[in-house]
Amino acid sequence: MSNDLIITEKIEHVGIVKLNRAQKKNALNNEMFFELKQAIEKIKNDDEIYCLILTTTSKDFSVGLDLTSLATSQSTTGKTSKASAAKNLYNFIKELQDCVGILASIKIPVIACVSGYCIGGGLDLISACDLRIASQDTVFSIRETKMAIVADLGSLQRLPYIMNFSKFLELAYTGRDFSAHEAFEAGLVNQVAQNYEHAYQLALSLAKEIASNSPMAVQGTKQVIFHQLSSLINQELDYVALYNAAFLQSNDLIEAITAFFEKRKPKFTGS
Repeated sequence: MSNDLIITEKIEHVGIVKLNRAQKKNALNNEMFFELKQAIEKIKNDDEIYCLILTTTSKDFSVGLDLTSLATSQSTTGKTSKASAAKNLYNFIKELQDCVGILASIKIPVIACVSGYCIGGGLDLISACDLRIASQDTVFSIRETKMAIVADLGSLQRLPYIMNFSKFLELAYTGRDFSAHEAFEAGLVNQVAQNYEHAYQLALSLAKEIASNSPMAVQGTKQVIFHQLSSLINQELDYVALYNAAFLQSNDLIEAITAFFEKRKPKFTGS
């Protein structure tokens, strides 16, 4: 197995990007985000790739943000001025938003193929994709409220345009787990497969079908569909980055991270 955090390959006119941090269940650290962006940038420059699949080398798509990385990030600590700290945090959030958002802005359609855990940051990634196929064992969660965080990498901005709105609100407020079948009923998932292998074959078949069409027409269709929506989402992403630059570093967040490492239920105070 490669030591790269992101692995890419090409099958005919279909690009494949795989998350490759199996030992951590693809917990997303800073390096993984930036490697993902670099991989997508290379694919953007390949005119022979007409469709892209985002998937994983292991059972779990992603358990979300790596809390160790979040807790020790130099982008959120080490500033004596509150204004400097807030500015630094805002810039850090915007960098991570760009790493996720490139999946939405790339001109070719992107299909997410998921199994196992797909929570928090993992859900941010697939919400930036055009289509989603999941194995029936997939567990989803907009997990951030359970971690005293306002999700800021795109799920709150994109999911309302993808799935049933009232169901989205329920899942965003509670942070609870939900199944692939519930995700399908809510409109988040296009197809549910028996297992990962079946999900991957469905994703590859769909990608090849899309790639068999006129690349110019498919890319133009995506551009027209998302032209106005992209502007709205970008505005809302900037808003949440500003919000979290002001409010992210709370006592509740410290308690959530501490409780996670101590393997206990957090006791939030709302401060």
